[in-house]
Amino acid sequence: MPIISNIFTSKVVSNLNILKNYTNNKSINNIINDINNNYDLYKKSGYRPLYELTLKGNFKLINDLITLNYNVNSIDDITNETALMTALKNKKFEIVEVLLNTSGIDVNIPDKSKQTPLIYMINNVQYENIEIFKKLINCNANINGKYNGDSPLILSITKKRIKYTKILLEQPCINVNQTNNKNKTILSIMIDNKISNEEIFDLLFTKGAYIDITYFNSNTLVKLIQSNEGLLKSIIHHGIITKKKNEILYITTPLIYFIKSSRNEIVEKLIKYGAIVEESDEKGFTPLFHKFHYACLNENEDFIKLFINDFHYDVNEPCNDGSTPLFISIKYGKLKSIPILLKNNADIQKPDNQGETPISYVLKHSSIINNEILKLLLPYIKMKNTYYPDNLSPLNYLIKYNNISGFSVIFKANNFNIDEIDNDGNTPLLYAMKNFINNEELIEKIISYGANVDFIDMEGKVPLFYAIEYGKLNIFKLLIKYNANIEYQAPNGLTPL
Repeated sequence: MPIISNIFTSKVVSNLNILKNYTNNKSINNIINDINNNYDLYKKSGYRPLYELTLKGNFKLINDLITLNYNVNSIDDITNETALMTALKNKKFEIVEVLLNTSGIDVNIPDKSKQTPLIYMINNVQYENIEIFKKLINCNANINGKYNGDSPLILSITKKRIKYTKILLEQPCINVNQTNNKNKTILSIMIDNKISNEEIFDLLFTKGAYIDITYFNSNTLVKLIQSNEGLLKSIIHHGIITKKKNEILYITTPLIYFIKSSRNEIVEKLIKYGAIVEESDEKGFTPLFHKFHYACLNENEDFIKLFINDFHYDVNEPCNDGSTPLFISIKYGKLKSIPILLKNNADIQKPDNQGETPISYVLKHSSIINNEILKLLLPYIKMKNTYYPDNLSPLNYLIKYNNISGFSVIFKANNFNIDEIDNDGNTPLLYAMKNFINNEELIEKIISYGANVDFIDMEGKVPLFYAIEYGKLNIFKLLIKYNANIEYQAPNGLTPL
């Protein structure tokens, strides 16, 4: 054996033949026969049996070399690579199997391009051998090393070697939050490379991989998420871990998170892929609750109809401040949302936590946008009714809150009556005379819409009496201008004069 060892080391084969007739060792005789058969080759290029036998695919003689303790980790003088690398590059998988089953095999020796066998298999897109890849890892291949700055996992993702990626992620010591030279995490690299493999995302989320928060905040990057079916399906089951600066955030209710973030496209996809709409947030609110209100705020008409028609959402469900979808749409002037809600029986009288109602809010607050909203509400308003919280008729709301511009809108209501009598027996004009006599502009506006200037209240008085009692000469003149009866006589015999 020392002679064999010397020959293997010196790579001089001329003395080996002397052993042929003096040994019964089958392996030695097989190696001697190989030398004799390839003498000229070995004499010319040096004794490189492992390399040559690997190229020939002669795993039986390679087994003989191994039996005789040939160094399987030796680097070939010409190719500067191990037999293992040679076998991989030449698809000699039986030889690879033999070498990997050899005690002491080093699977981390790189070739002249700095590729280890594991890296080579990832880079070589010409073939894929799952069993060999697994055996390399079982033989302690360095799965966290670097090749041109990238680890095997990062490289397998960028090369879209899905099966290799899965195997690497199944290893207990893999770092799922490692970054590349651009500081991109594994999940970010998956998303950037548009890899839509639910199983891989499942492995990543299970092992605690996180997505950079910028992918949710950037309108450009978020499109990569919404188009990745595998990612979204995995998010439904695992939630999201994200990182904002140095803070790790756990999002356990992704549907609600994206609803609150107004990422409607992602929400639609999550629902399509089976997200449970009954899940609730920390306050017990469900995605339907959140989504419907946010859909109204975003005036997403298709989404509003989807939740009403397909999910049978209660259009009068209140949100945090007690506002119904209609009320929140009114507060924020969402003119596209309001008609849909009204057509689906939204309640114009349901109060929020402050006791305000959709109709009272519009009537109280004078603005251009509220006038447009009032036009939408007109078919649903009954002029004779009083409305909470002030228990006033629509006209009296306008008067009380000096909403003069609202008169031009409400005047167009089918059931409009400028002399509508309230519970106290007052017409709008009398209500204004008794409570807001100083507001001449308001009183004139009411009269200009045809108010009866001679209407008699429950005390037997006409508006002229109140102008006199309050000493409002201008109001008196205004009433006379509109033909108030100066000769009217009250039941007690009094006349304005």
